[in-house]
Amino acid sequence: MPDLHWAHGSDKTVHFFMYFLLFALWHGQVKHKGWRLALALILLGAFIEVLQSVLPLHRTGDVWDATVNALGVLTARYVWRE
Repeated sequence: MPDLHWAHGSDKTVHFFMYFLLFALWHGQVKHKGWRLALALILLGAFIEVLQSVLPLHRTGDVWDATVNALGVLTARYVWRE
């Protein structure tokens, strides 16, 4: 396995931009925009992290991943505020 110690912080960057993009893409497609969409995506991100913690998937949930997911959603919500 290659040494990827330099990429430790990039995981959080990917989480941020994926949830930012998720909000941006869904924002134009759903009837209930804004805070409802933001809340749904934040809960989705948290739920996925919980599942990774409790299911035997050889993955671990991370509170910081869920936090950065939420920051990505909230930033996108701010950019596309109504």
